Amino acid sequence: MKAFKANGTQSFHFNRLLKEEQKLKNQFQFIDDSLYTLASRQIRIQDVVNKNVGEVHYNIEQALHHLVENNLGKGISHQQYVMNHANVLADLLSDALSNMQNQLQMQSSGKGKPSPGQGDPQLSDIIQKQKGLEKQFQDGLDNKEKNGDKPGDEKGNKPENGAEGEQAGKSCKNGLDGDEAESEALLEIYKEQQRLREAVQKALQKQPGNAGSDKVLDEMKKLEQNLLNQGFSKQLVNQFKNLNHELLKLETAFKQQGDDDKRQSSTNTKASQGEQKNIPQSVLDYINTTEMLQKNSLPLLPKYDNLVKEYFK
Repeated sequence: MKAFKANGTQSFHFNRLLKEEQKLKNQFQFIDDSLYTLASRQIRIQDVVNKNVGEVHYNIEQALHHLVENNLGKGISHQQYVMNHANVLADLLSDALSNMQNQLQMQSSGKGKPSPGQGDPQLSDIIQKQKGLEKQFQDGLDNKEKNGDKPGDEKGNKPENGAEGEQAGKSCKNGLDGDEAESEALLEIYKEQQRLREAVQKALQKQPGNAGSDKVLDEMKKLEQNLLNQGFSKQLVNQFKNLNHELLKLETAFKQQGDDDKRQSSTNTKASQGEQKNIPQSVLDYINTTEMLQKNSLPLLPKYDNLVKEYFK
């Protein structure tokens, strides 16, 4: 990508760079089979792997198409998307490798597994981290607007009178560092959003049955997808706020469910004790007599005894 920016379409190196881009496309096809196999074995990462592998294929194709058409600006833009999605996959695999190495070290050192419940996430902590992530996204959006990074209006209209070529030329000269910094910041927000969703899933496993839990998880998945598709966009600010609102509602439902369980448990105990006091003595004598009879086996011949056992089975 840097070489395309530095040389441009008129350079005699352009054909060689196109061949290098085609070679990268072919090399990634050898990798995607392994990634799909990994995703099929690990349900937790299946959606992330499949989505990002598909995005890499699509953007490599689009980059080659636009570069062959001498549309350098769009070609480099799709190359940047390839890097973003490849970084997500690389980070995912790196975390998986680190976790495996840590587990092997714990086993080799003889350390036992952590006790159940240790380190489990609390919903209140997740809400605070989600608010911090919203502020981090807002800061990134402010920096983008401050730097004047406006590729077009919100309707997707393009600049007129050759402004697109002029803008692409400026991007080729001095836009690389800004794009890389923006992509890196967005990737960190995306990774943290994934971790928060996994933390919410763990919290829901401890206290299932809440009506709003599915909605919260869906909102978090949509936000992750939009972070990759839209980047630092004003529309996502509202999505962050809605997600925080849904998390607060879920926390309230958790507390209400805990209070209801305590009241239900106390009510059932009192009701049970009251019923025992009101049972007449004659009924209690009958129950005790029946239980005594049930404990004694009937005097049957072995043949009929086996038939009775078969019947009750």
